[in-house]
Amino acid sequence: LEAISLENGWLNEIVAEALARGPLLRGVKTLDLTNCRAGPGAVDWLAGEPSLSACEDLSLADNDLDYTAASALAQSPWLANLRRLDLRLS
Repeated sequence: LEAISLENGWLNEIVAEALARGPLLRGVKTLDLTNCRAGPGAVDWLAGEPSLSACEDLSLADNDLDYTAASALAQSPWLANLRRLDLRLS
Protein backbone atom coordinates (compact mmCIF):
# COMPACT_ATOMS: atom_id res chain seq x y z
CA LEU A 1 0.00 0.00 0.00
CA GLU A 2 1.67 3.21 -1.16
CA ALA A 3 -1.15 5.75 -0.78
CA ILE A 4 -3.90 6.23 1.78
CA SER A 5 -6.63 8.85 1.59
CA LEU A 6 -8.89 9.51 4.54
CA GLU A 7 -10.02 12.84 3.13
CA ASN A 8 -13.17 14.16 4.82
CA GLY A 9 -12.93 11.44 7.46
CA TRP A 10 -12.67 11.73 11.21
CA LEU A 11 -9.15 11.65 12.69
CA ASN A 12 -9.37 12.23 16.43
CA GLU A 13 -6.66 11.12 18.86
CA ILE A 14 -8.12 7.63 19.28
CA VAL A 15 -8.28 6.98 15.53
CA ALA A 16 -4.80 8.47 15.02
CA GLU A 17 -3.37 6.22 17.73
CA ALA A 18 -4.98 3.13 16.19
CA LEU A 19 -3.72 4.13 12.73
CA ALA A 20 -0.23 4.82 14.06
CA ARG A 21 0.00 1.51 15.92
CA GLY A 22 -1.40 -0.59 13.08
CA PRO A 23 0.38 -1.92 10.00
CA LEU A 24 -1.32 0.30 7.39
CA LEU A 25 1.18 3.17 7.47
CA ARG A 26 4.28 1.05 6.84
CA GLY A 27 5.75 2.02 3.50
CA VAL A 28 3.05 4.58 2.67
CA LYS A 29 4.43 7.32 0.43
CA THR A 30 1.28 9.47 0.19
CA LEU A 31 -1.05 10.15 3.12
CA ASP A 32 -4.02 12.43 2.52
CA LEU A 33 -5.73 13.57 5.72
CA THR A 34 -7.38 16.64 4.21
CA ASN A 35 -10.40 17.89 6.17
CA CYS A 36 -10.29 15.06 8.72
CA ARG A 37 -11.00 17.29 11.69
CA ALA A 38 -7.53 16.39 12.95
CA GLY A 39 -6.33 18.39 15.93
CA PRO A 40 -2.94 18.73 17.60
CA GLY A 41 -3.31 15.48 19.56
CA ALA A 42 -3.89 13.43 16.42
CA VAL A 43 -0.93 15.08 14.71
CA ASP A 44 1.29 14.30 17.72
CA TRP A 45 0.55 10.60 17.22
CA LEU A 46 1.42 10.80 13.53
CA ALA A 47 4.59 12.84 14.09
CA GLY A 48 5.85 10.20 16.51
CA GLU A 49 5.18 7.28 14.21
CA PRO A 50 8.29 5.48 12.84
CA SER A 51 6.25 3.69 10.17
CA LEU A 52 5.77 7.04 8.39
CA SER A 53 9.47 7.22 7.55
CA ALA A 54 8.76 6.39 3.88
CA CYS A 55 6.11 9.12 3.55
CA GLU A 56 6.94 11.72 0.90
CA ASP A 57 3.60 13.51 0.56
CA LEU A 58 1.47 14.40 3.60
CA SER A 59 -1.66 16.51 3.40
CA LEU A 60 -3.22 17.88 6.57
CA ALA A 61 -4.96 20.72 4.75
CA ASP A 62 -8.18 22.14 6.20
CA ASN A 63 -7.76 20.76 9.72
CA ASP A 64 -7.72 22.32 13.18
CA LEU A 65 -3.95 22.55 13.71
CA ASP A 66 -1.93 25.01 15.73
CA TYR A 67 1.71 26.00 16.14
CA THR A 68 2.37 23.02 18.42
CA ALA A 69 1.14 20.58 15.77
CA ALA A 70 3.19 22.24 13.04
CA SER A 71 6.23 22.15 15.29
CA ALA A 72 5.74 18.45 16.04
CA LEU A 73 5.65 17.73 12.29
CA ALA A 74 8.74 19.85 11.62
CA GLN A 75 10.73 18.19 14.41
CA SER A 76 9.71 14.62 13.67
CA PRO A 77 12.67 12.46 12.63
CA TRP A 78 10.20 10.06 11.01
CA LEU A 79 9.06 12.67 8.49
CA ALA A 80 12.52 13.54 7.19
CA ASN A 81 11.69 12.15 3.73
CA LEU A 82 8.75 14.48 3.15
CA ARG A 83 8.89 16.30 -0.16
CA ARG A 84 5.45 17.89 0.22
CA LEU A 85 3.59 18.95 3.36
CA ASP A 86 0.22 20.60 2.78
CA LEU A 87 -1.08 22.60 5.75
CA ARG A 88 -3.35 24.99 3.82
CA LEU A 89 -6.27 26.32 5.88
CA SER A 90 -5.00 24.51 8.96
